[in-house]
Amino acid sequence: MLLYAQMSGKTDTMSSKLRHKATNLSEIALRAKQQICECLNCSMKKMDSPDIIETWIASHGGRWCDVLLAGFVFGGRHGESPQEPKRHQILPDGTIEIHFGTTEKLTVTAPRGIRVSDNDSLVISDADRACFGWHYYGKPQSDETWCEEIWVRIDDFYHRQSRGILTEAQTSVPANHADIVRLA
Repeated sequence: MLLYAQMSGKTDTMSSKLRHKATNLSEIALRAKQQICECLNCSMKKMDSPDIIETWIASHGGRWCDVLLAGFVFGGRHGESPQEPKRHQILPDGTIEIHFGTTEKLTVTAPRGIRVSDNDSLVISDADRACFGWHYYGKPQSDETWCEEIWVRIDDFYHRQSRGILTEAQTSVPANHADIVRLA
């Protein structure tokens, strides 16, 4: 009985040491990940907006993300209608177009405050206009099935409009409510 008690105590001590080492390794891995993210974010902050977008899209090749406009998730809920960023284009007037998997396209006019957030989301803090367009899912792609969700900044508010098969009620939110665009 004495031998079992001594071995049992050693087992508890060994388990405790292993848990402590695992916790330390987890903390080290988390710190390393944070340092890498800080380094990437720091280098991205030094980039021009087109470089930030290009780098973010290149790093997200094959990964899906939610599209949020003025804080509202396209498709209703997170994960319900994710998009796969494929490429982008900066027009001569500074308008940004981001193209996704098939015909989906995000167009942002007069973007301001482009950055990558701590959780690796591409963020456009403010803009005069943000429009997400897509062909209605499950129907043939044509002009009649093209839909758009449009957010326009007027004074201190973003106003939502929609076009196409799905027309939702117009909504207005204060511009400081959320970033105009977040790809998360």
